[in-house]
Amino acid sequence: MATGVTSDPLVDLEITREYSDRVIHASHLLWSPDGSRLVLTIAIDICGPGWSNAVVQVDAATLSQRTLFYEQGRVVVTEEWPQADRILLKEESVMPAQEEG
Repeated sequence: MATGVTSDPLVDLEITREYSDRVIHASHLLWSPDGSRLVLTIAIDICGPGWSNAVVQVDAATLSQRTLFYEQGRVVVTEEWPQADRILLKEESVMPAQEEG
């Protein structure tokens, strides 16, 4: 499994433009076995009541993006990219918000 991290190109993702008024966190970056594509997990407004989670694939040559997974209230992250046509995802548990008081 090859992994890699890039900086500035990630802020140009379509999903970040759509949610530009919210806090966005990118993590779990993985490169495809041939290095031609990148997949990452994006948490949108993770501290807010309407947070959501997405897994996005980016073509390294064209920078085109494709959302592979998007859902509110469920955390699915990229785990491994063992073959060109297979990306393993993992569902992570979410700690319930603690009550103040």
